[in-house]
Parts: sequence; structure tokens; C-alpha cells
Amino acid sequence: MPLRIWLGVVLLFLAMSLLIKGSILAFALYALIAALLLSRLTVLLATRRISVSRELSLEEANIGETLAVITKVANTGAFPILWVSVHDLLPKNLPVDGKRGELLTLLPRRAKTFLYRVTLTRRGYHQVGPLFTEAVDPFGFNRSFRRIPAADYVTVYPKILPLGGLVFPILRPSGEVRITHRAYEDPSRIRGVREYMQGDPLNRIHWKVSAKLAKLYSKVYEPSAVTGITLALDFNRLNYTTDPSLGDSEFVVERSDLAVTFAASLAYDSLRQRLKVGFLTNGVDAAERVKEEMRPRTFGRRAEMEAAAEEAPRPLAGPIHIRASSSASQSLRIIRTLARLELVDDPPLEKVLFDEEGHIPRDTALVVVAPKVGRALAENIMALRRAGMSVYIFLVSPYEGALSAARAELGNFSIPMQQIGSEDDILGLAIEERVRV
Repeated sequence: MPLRIWLGVVLLFLAMSLLIKGSILAFALYALIAALLLSRLTVLLATRRISVSRELSLEEANIGETLAVITKVANTGAFPILWVSVHDLLPKNLPVDGKRGELLTLLPRRAKTFLYRVTLTRRGYHQVGPLFTEAVDPFGFNRSFRRIPAADYVTVYPKILPLGGLVFPILRPSGEVRITHRAYEDPSRIRGVREYMQGDPLNRIHWKVSAKLAKLYSKVYEPSAVTGITLALDFNRLNYTTDPSLGDSEFVVERSDLAVTFAASLAYDSLRQRLKVGFLTNGVDAAERVKEEMRPRTFGRRAEMEAAAEEAPRPLAGPIHIRASSSASQSLRIIRTLARLELVDDPPLEKVLFDEEGHIPRDTALVVVAPKVGRALAENIMALRRAGMSVYIFLVSPYEGALSAARAELGNFSIPMQQIGSEDDILGLAIEERVRV
């Protein structure tokens, strides 16, 4: 029974005892009030004297590895905690072996250690903790629930399937190549200057050099051609499900994980061929979402504590854009981001492509990985194609009509497109060794 109800009943009887001048009853009620207040104070102090420390055997892992967790719960106070229940919070979809909590009696300056193992069956940025406590006073009048935010995280990398040197028609890593698009000058890469020639546009004039030398000089740019890819991954939740009310169901998770697996495999394979690879998505990085440390929270009821455990923090605004590079660290940067990627409800991929179009290098082909191509995305892709950008589309969908529906949205535009319905389809690309229309 809540403390306020106990106090209300006791005060009612106390008023009655004073009216009938029952001194013994009044004394007993005074003692009961003191016991209630003391029990409340005992419970509140008990939960605040608990400290938690945790050790993880891994901070980064691959799918299938086992994570060992050691959680130490200590009583830092000078008085014993007679009755407290502790429980470590873990993701529901990960198998656990061992105890991660129990009912305890903690003596002063003593601690209890739990050891359990978690099988990492899925990619993600998995949270271990926080610890939830429930304390009860010796009389059983009061309970206090508290979340102690000593949370730790482990990054589980996505599966990478061997593609064996997948080659796009315009991206051959070696040998003689017939360039279908003429090399053009990249205005973002200045090679030098030359004297102004009649017909040079004003935006080509190097005004600083011209002013210094009192004569007009024009910029000379590095020639550029398509030498890599920019992966654009659609991670909008609504596109991965036919029923938005279901949330992140098993079907949605598996389908989005397949898209991540393909994107990671393609990025890794392309970087092995010494191609430039960039990455763009409307998803959110889970590491950014949990940057701010959770503050301790105290609850009056178990239902409030359990509801808080199920709360999903609001994702930060995207997008994520990793600029194209062929450096040795690019592969780890992209794959680590894909490991922590989470679905979002907004913005759509077409908005991200529109906003980031000016930052996508023209010497990379745009590779769109999406569960479907709607009207807005199709219009954006067609606009990029008209602007001279090479575009490829991979549909991550198990539905037979997905490919024909996407082609219908694109109309007369002949854009290379392929459907990925399972991991076998990804491995099938390695057998074909190139992407064909």
C-alpha cells in the first residue's frame, strides 16, 4: 500500500483517539507514524547507497562472438541493505547465459558480483545496463525503484560477404578501359593558373593572383573521371514495412540488416580494389544518440520503472555523410557506421540526396541501396542522371514485383538495377563478377 494511504489511515485513527482521549492508542499511532517515516527514509537511503561497476570482455565484435559481462553491485554506506533486488538490463533479442540479477542482502562496504555471457547474434550498438534496483524497508511499508545509469556499449559489426572483386561496367580496377563519359575538369581540385584567354568565364578567374600580378589569370583544374562509388542507403523505417503500426518487427529488422550487409560487403570489396568509396544515409548513428549520459532516476512504482526501460530515445537528426576516400581507414569508418545504424521515420532518402547533391563527388558513381523506389526518389534519381551522374540501383526486397514497379517509376530512363532478396543474391553477384543491366 502506498505511504500516503498508510499515513492517511493513521492520521484518521489519531484524530479519533484524540477525540475519545485514548492516550495509549494515540501513543501507538505516534509510534506507527514514526515507523512509516523511518521506513521511507530507510528505503530512499538504501537505493542511493548502491554503486555499480561493469566490465565487458569486448567493445567491438563480429556476429556470433560471445560477450562476457562482470557486474559488481556494492553497498557504499555504513548500514546494511536488508532487502534489494537488482537486475541488469539487456537487449531482448540477445541470448544470455548466467544470472544478471537476484534478491540481495548487502552488508556495509560489501559487494556482490555477477558474471554472465551474451551471444552477439545481430549487428548493432548494443547496450549493457543500466542496473535496475528495487528496495523494500524492514516493515514492508515502502518500496523504491531506481535506475543506475552505469550503461556500457558493444559494437557488433555487420556480416561481410565475399564479392570477389565486383566490377561495375564503368568502374574497372585495371586493364584497358573504354570511357563512355569524357573526362571533365573538377572545379574542387585546382592544379595551377594560366594567363587569361578570351572566352574564359568569370568564375574561372583567380582574382587573388590576378590582383597580385596586375594581370588576369585563370584557374587550371585537375581532370576527373569516375573512379569510385558513393553508397546511398535508404534507412527510412516506413519503406521496410507494409504496416507502420508494427514498428521494428522481425521482418523489418531482417530486411534492414540485409541492406546493411550488402552495403558493407560492397564498400569493403570496392576499397579492396583501391576505389574511392563514400557513404550517405538518412539513418541515425546509435553512438550519437547515446552520447549524453543518462541521469539517475527514482521511481515510485514498478510500472513507472518498467515503462522507462522501454522508452526509445529520440534519434538525432541526420543525415550521415562520409566523404569519398580510398584510404586504409575508410573501410573501418564505413563498416563501423553501418554497425551502429538505426532506422528513422524522417527524412526520406530523396531529401538527403537533394540536400547533399553538391557534396557528392562527380568522379564517383552513385549506388542507391533501397527497399523500394517511390515517385519522389525516382524523380530525384532522374534529375541526377540528367546532370551527368552515373547511377546504379539495388533493390533490397523479397517481393517479385519490386523490380518492375521500380522500373515503371523511372519511365524511359535506362538505369542499371538489380534486386537483392537474400544473402544468396549477394553471393550471386560475386559469381557474375559484374553488375549487368
